[in-house]
Amino acid sequence: MNKVWFVSLCAVLAVTCSQAWAETVVPMKEQDSQQTQLDIDDCHDVEASQNASPSPSGSDPSQTLGRQKNEFYEGDENEAKMAYVNCLQARGYQVNP
Repeated sequence: MNKVWFVSLCAVLAVTCSQAWAETVVPMKEQDSQQTQLDIDDCHDVEASQNASPSPSGSDPSQTLGRQKNEFYEGDENEAKMAYVNCLQARGYQVNP
């Protein structure tokens, strides 16, 4: 029974997580699939708020050009991903790339 539950949970997580990042989220504190999904959704909200935050310099990213614009957004994406991973780890999950 536990094996079936674990396989089902892994399948749900694989589908859910593939939408944002190519990773595996493993519950480390016996979270059930419902709690895991709630935590993933909450952490995606943290990620989204990180993406929506203004740049530290206060500059408008739409005013930057070429390579600078790409670097600006790449940095934000990395910070947002780290916010997402840190959120899940703080809730007792192991996140594997």
